[in-house]
Amino acid sequence: MTEELTRRKIPTLNDELMEELHVTFLELSQERGFPDSCCNKISKDISLNLGFAYQEGFFELDSLNSKGDKRVIHSWCKDATGTIIDLTAHQFNANLIKPLPKSIQIVHLDDPLYKRYLPINKSK
Repeated sequence: MTEELTRRKIPTLNDELMEELHVTFLELSQERGFPDSCCNKISKDISLNLGFAYQEGFFELDSLNSKGDKRVIHSWCKDATGTIIDLTAHQFNANLIKPLPKSIQIVHLDDPLYKRYLPINKSK
């Protein structure tokens, strides 16, 4: 599946795609358990449906979580410019000094939050 997700032209985030993301977020946020432990499925779905590059890796926390980890496994998407699109990052708020809004995170390369995303696969 990863090959399938990286063989196509990746779009740049625009108003139309942002609107699609908002609709998706509103629908998903009604589901039981959202956003905990659903980043992989959601990011793959967004990649397949909207064309963004799928990324797997780690998210850096400010404090240790209940398992004693400061880096947690996470998945997100990127657009053609490298901008991160993450619908589930607020699941880590308990371990962040400055909690994230309970919304879509659009993280540009110059945003300090960008450095918390540590990919383990390369997107095209």
